[in-house]
Amino acid sequence: MFVDVTVPDPAAVAIPEAMINMKSPSWLGVNRTFTWEEMQLIGSARRFTLVGRITPDEITYQAHLDSIRKEHGSILNYMLQVRLADFLNDNKAEYLVVPNDFPYAMPEDMVHYVAWSKKGLFTGDLPSAEAKESIEACLDKLYGAGNYDWIWFINQPHLQTIPDVYHAHVIAKRH
Repeated sequence: MFVDVTVPDPAAVAIPEAMINMKSPSWLGVNRTFTWEEMQLIGSARRFTLVGRITPDEITYQAHLDSIRKEHGSILNYMLQVRLADFLNDNKAEYLVVPNDFPYAMPEDMVHYVAWSKKGLFTGDLPSAEAKESIEACLDKLYGAGNYDWIWFINQPHLQTIPDVYHAHVIAKRH
């Protein structure tokens, strides 16, 4: 089931100080996993700068990005020519939902996916009906209908590794 975490005034959502202190611009990564409730709270507040990977995973991720830049010239070149090439050349597929190779810090009952699209994914802060249906069809295959809840968010442009390709983060939690 899609869990709508949008609120009229994201700035009014109170984030506990302990969550704010989990991540600092002065160091890489976060110091613990996020709970389902915390992910919903972060989504409601649109405070995506708080989300991150456990420090060793973030270091591995950054090293991977560096190697991609060296080999392909840019992350965008790699995504368009290698990672998403089959999807982008498939005239029938509008959406692709895949596990994130470098997921955010979450417990084992939560899985981080990336939903890629050839067109816009959302209406306001909510997934379009078509995007929602496509994401749920993928999650139904993985977990069985009704056996999970999910939230989604689109990072602000300055937080996106690949801002040139429509994508959203999908966090699914098994029941």
